[in-house]
Amino acid sequence: MPSSPELPTSPDLSAENLALRQQLEELTAHSQTIQTLLVEVNRKLQLSSASIKAAVSSLLTPDFFWDASAQHEFLQTIDDSVNQASELISLVALAFQIETDSLHIHREPQMLQEILAAVLDEITAKHSSDALRLNYPDDGRLVLVDFEYLKIALKLLLEGILPAEPRANPILITALENPSGWLLRMDGIDPQVLEQVIDVVRCVHEILTSIQRMQPDKVLMILLANQLFKLLGIQIELADHKPAMQLVIPAVA
Repeated sequence: MPSSPELPTSPDLSAENLALRQQLEELTAHSQTIQTLLVEVNRKLQLSSASIKAAVSSLLTPDFFWDASAQHEFLQTIDDSVNQASELISLVALAFQIETDSLHIHREPQMLQEILAAVLDEITAKHSSDALRLNYPDDGRLVLVDFEYLKIALKLLLEGILPAEPRANPILITALENPSGWLLRMDGIDPQVLEQVIDVVRCVHEILTSIQRMQPDKVLMILLANQLFKLLGIQIELADHKPAMQLVIPAVA
């Protein structure tokens, strides 16, 4: 007769129960964090909408004459607010896709250099051209990623750590090939910002405390970037010997 399967012992059940409870606590904390961040981002979106409305109403007021300088200032306010609103809406939409598992990730062989060049173009279009420097070889093994989502993840991470005002020293991104794939090292990050980024990445259950130290939209950017990295099989970690951050990107076998 076939032997009956062994029933789990009490210690086994206790360990499994503890693991499930910890997983539930992390999921609950993550859900609360996302909700809190989305509420704060929604408030910022409402402020952008109010700025657009106020500027447009002012320009449409028939009782005042606006000279060219004043008109330009109001139009610049509208343009900046529209751009910010568009970015915030994109963040909310991406958060919804990730939380509902509705992203369609297609990991295919890609050139890391092409992805980095595309990220550089988009970052420098918004920030100073000296905000970011890239250092990578002309060739090397292909990486196994989704081109568009890796580009989005890198852009979100950089947007989360770059300051609003230009700084003297750019962030230097160096791509190094190793036996398992590529290391993408980021040097020149402000030490306090780096600490906060690692807090967000490692301590999901304590993320709410980081909101007090960072702008909610930047926290959401870093959180979503980290989730995209996980979906792509990419690890984000501290570098060994000095304050820096690095990504471990798998290459095609």
